[in-house]
Amino acid sequence: MSAATQFQNLLHRLRQGDEQAATELIASYESVVRIAVRARLRDPVYARVFDSMDICQSVMASFFPRAALGEFDLEEPQQLVGLLVKMAQHKLSNQVRRHRAQQRDLKRDISAHDERAAELVGATPTPSRIAMGRELLQEVHGRLTLEERQIADLRQQGYLWDEIARQLGGSPEARRKQFQRAIQVIATDLNLDDDAGLSP
Repeated sequence: MSAATQFQNLLHRLRQGDEQAATELIASYESVVRIAVRARLRDPVYARVFDSMDICQSVMASFFPRAALGEFDLEEPQQLVGLLVKMAQHKLSNQVRRHRAQQRDLKRDISAHDERAAELVGATPTPSRIAMGRELLQEVHGRLTLEERQIADLRQQGYLWDEIARQLGGSPEARRKQFQRAIQVIATDLNLDDDAGLSP
């Protein structure tokens, strides 16, 4: 079985709600996100304030419900790596901007960060982390309209956009944009909007 086929099988299992697939994906790609975040934390002050695991968990929290609902069209692992790294860069940039805009005393924040760091979960996927992802997916799914749920259900079954358009009407591009807009609105409501406008 080729790497591309294995990757597609992994995404298909993720869309089917397979928790083992989520565990495998975290184990395979979380370190890539953390390395990308660390590479951008050149300022030693920010490096002490922002934790790569915090950013990484935020990326995964944004990615999993969207991927499980079929928002992303990913054909190979390199596309996923590019998407996750881009999401991480957006989230880190937004957090840095917020700190600067609020003119926080970063040195004061360091002690609070050190206390939080002890509470961070490790890189190993745990049942609680997977359960959080599943609950978030249910929350996002529950906020979709009936028509949007139809699209999500078809995407989770592996249907392509042209097949969805044939079943529900409209053009493939219109259906894709409709679904992405719906997910983005919900992501904003749930504070997952640091990666607005991203696409693989």
